Parts: sequence; structure tokens; C-alpha cells
Amino acid sequence: MASYDAVVYGAGPVGAAVALGLQQRGHRVCVREKRTEHQVVIDAGKSINLSLSTRGCAMLTEIGAYDDLKSTLIPMVSRRFSNGSTERYREPLLSINRNLLTIKLIRAAEAAGVKFEYGTGYAPGDVDVATGSVRLGEGLHCKPRVIVGCDGVHGKVAKLINLGEAERSSRASEWGYYELSLPPEANAHMSKDVFNNFHIWSGRGRWSTEFIVGLPNHDGSITLTLFALMRDMEARYSAAEGGAAQFRQYLAEAYEGGLDALVTGVDEAVAGGFQRIWLNDHEELAGELGSSGTFVFLFGDAALGMEQFLGLAVNLGLEGAHRGFLEHWERAGEKDDAFWRGLVRARNHLNAGAKALQRASTLNAASMRDGCDDPLGKAVRAVLEARHGTAAIEDSAFESTHDWWSFCSVSLKVVEAVVEAQDETVRAIKEAIKDARGAEDGADAGALSEAEKQTVLEMGAAAVGPLVAQRTRLSEEHQAAVQACFA
Repeated sequence: MASYDAVVYGAGPVGAAVALGLQQRGHRVCVREKRTEHQVVIDAGKSINLSLSTRGCAMLTEIGAYDDLKSTLIPMVSRRFSNGSTERYREPLLSINRNLLTIKLIRAAEAAGVKFEYGTGYAPGDVDVATGSVRLGEGLHCKPRVIVGCDGVHGKVAKLINLGEAERSSRASEWGYYELSLPPEANAHMSKDVFNNFHIWSGRGRWSTEFIVGLPNHDGSITLTLFALMRDMEARYSAAEGGAAQFRQYLAEAYEGGLDALVTGVDEAVAGGFQRIWLNDHEELAGELGSSGTFVFLFGDAALGMEQFLGLAVNLGLEGAHRGFLEHWERAGEKDDAFWRGLVRARNHLNAGAKALQRASTLNAASMRDGCDDPLGKAVRAVLEARHGTAAIEDSAFESTHDWWSFCSVSLKVVEAVVEAQDETVRAIKEAIKDARGAEDGADAGALSEAEKQTVLEMGAAAVGPLVAQRTRLSEEHQAAVQACFA
């Protein structure tokens, strides 16, 4: 029998990070990956860029990988729209190529002693659900303490603890994507102030439900992702019917900036088809195999899916491994079965945060399209943020929606409630201003008079106290619920 304390299925960024964290905590770890080593670390292929925020970076710092990644990260200081307007982040998001992140984490895990076995992903029957024994190959087995499922959005490890689910339990989002690129020569004229941003092109006219985001790369290119509703885009462009030329015409008509002449990858995108975004709705993200003392945990796309409008899918994957898993090793006492069962309960408690992110991501698709709010709403938010924001986000009474989701260490489920309450405050203030303006032209214009700014401050002041009290109460309830998991 082989001797491993942990078996991780999937060598993506979250799988490699979890493996490294477990190895650092004294576990002997084996990672099993269905792709070949050549596919994973040599010819990794095309991949959507990722934007790391505070939530994801906390895990990378926890496992000591962040310093090695620093030189590969491109800071994105603002959202930048095609008309040149910007919305500055309270701190930069960090752009990194998914493949580069994965390779760096794999190399760090290998250096720590993690064993990677390629071409050997999970297959039904590899785990004996009665005993917790894992088949590693012909005649080879081990009895690990933990099995980790990081085997992707259609992963099979999830079925070990979600027995009643359909064979393919992931569901298709209503959104899909094409991936394109702006090559370095197209961006050579850009200043650093323009390049180092999270770029957004909003669709125009009949394409107003569609938008493109762009993340900058070290080589001067910008990776573009076009998001649109599947029902609108699926089969719109066919390679066999001159779809690439039609798609370039679409880029010319729907977006500012001459994208049709600048982008590369159009032919490949059309030939590959419009890609679906998949979500997961697993009831359990962790569980014990009977009473075997072998525990199963799901992280990354295997737990959540690929929702990425907020740029937070990878961050939630890393945060789940950090907050819902590795962070609890700091607890005093034996890491016995009682500890692991508490860990199972704590991981499942965080599932509400995953659901909150999925909901917020879909809602945020609309805010991406219209510049994160209508002009009047943006003006109201700016006044409230200027008055009630603070240098430390946890002390702020009012912050931008994206900053709450990206840079706050508060539970995602709590953030969802905070964001909804803030949105309701902004909506009420907007309606009051529009009512006072009457039916005059420009009643929803963004410019505020001094008297209107005073209205914003007065109405905002009445709402701020309850907002802070709500966040404090919900955060305390969340912490108490996590503590109770280990009682």
C-alpha cells in the first residue's frame, strides 16, 4: 500500500495550491491529473487571464507562493471604459495568465515534496466509499485522511459526497464567451496609465447586452473576453459560412476603438465556437466517506464553476481553500476525526458564500455593460464614498460594490447583504433627486447641484448607521457559526 495522507485530484491553480498547503502542514500529498505533463506545464495552451484580488492573494501568501509570483503580476488600477472614463479601485486587481499561475504553483509544490502523477485523473471506482481506500494504479492503494476534488467544473469527485446528483450535475450559465487578443503592437502607443487597467468595452445599439473585458499581459498584449448571452450568440457566426468576416463586422459596429482591425484570434474563436460558462450547485462541498475517517473536500471549479464576471471565481476558489480549510490548522488541539468533522461543517457553511458569488456575478454583468451604474447612480455613489469611505475597507461605511467583493476580508455572504443594502440606499436617493427635478430634460443626468449633493449626504447619513450595524451583526453571526462547527 502506498503511503499518502492526502490525494488531490486536479493540478489546476487551486489544486496545486491546496496540495502545497497540505504538504507544508505535514501531509504526504499525491496529485493526480488526467492531462499529460506536456499538456499542463509545457504546452498549456490558450487560457483566460485571471484577476487576483485580496481574497485570492491571502491564500497565495499563506502558502508562501505570493513573493515568487509578484514579478509576473500586472496591476490593474481602475476599470477603464472605451470612452476613456475610469473608476479607480481602492487597490489594484492583479492580472496573471492562468497557465503561468498554475505552473508556478506546481513547481513550488514539487519543491516541497508533493508527488504529481499525470495521465491518471479520477475515475469512478477509484475510491472505496466504505473504507476510504484510494486506488492509485495497478495493485496500488492508499488510505488517505483527505481526498480533495479540484477536478474541474464537470468533476466526478463531487459525486462521492453528493450521491443523489445527476451524472453531470453542473448547469450551463445563460452567458458564454469568446477569447481574443490585442497584440503588443496594437497597444504600443498606450501609456502605462492607460495600459494598466481592467478594460471594458460596452456593446452599442442592438448589442447593448454584450461586453468585452480586457486584461493586460507582461508582453504588452491584452487578453480580451467577449461575454454575451448564449441565446443571442450561439450559432450566430459559422466558420463554414464566412463567420470570421461577419464577426469582424460586428466588432466594428458594436464597439468603439476599431477593435475589428486590432484584434487577433477571430478565426480561432469562430472555429472553436462560442464557449459555455458552467456553474455547480452542489449541496455539499465536504463530507466523510461513511465513518471511514477519510474526508472529501471540493474546491475551485469543482465546487463553484466558472462564473467570472467579477473576476472572482479563482479568488473564491483560493479563498475557500484558505478560509474554509487551511486556516483552521491554527486551531489548538489534535487534528483528529472531531477536527476533520468540524472542518467539513465549516466548509459547507461557506457554501452560501459561493451561491452569493454566483448571484452577484450574474447581476454584475449588467453593471459591466452600463459602466457599473447609470450616470446619476455613479454620482450618488461617488458622494457617499467620499464622505463615508476609509483607508481600511473593513472600517468603511460605504464602498463601491466591486471593492466590497474584491478587497474585503468579510464573508462573501455578508458582503452580499451589504451590497444589496447599499444598492437600495442609492436607488432611494436617485428616486428622490429625480422626483425633485420633475419631468425636465436630463432628470437622470449625472451632474449633481450643491443642493442635490446635500440631499445625498442627508439621506445617506440616515442609512449609514444601519448599514454598519447590519454588517457588524452579520459578521459576528458568521464567525459564531464557524466556531460552532468545531464545538
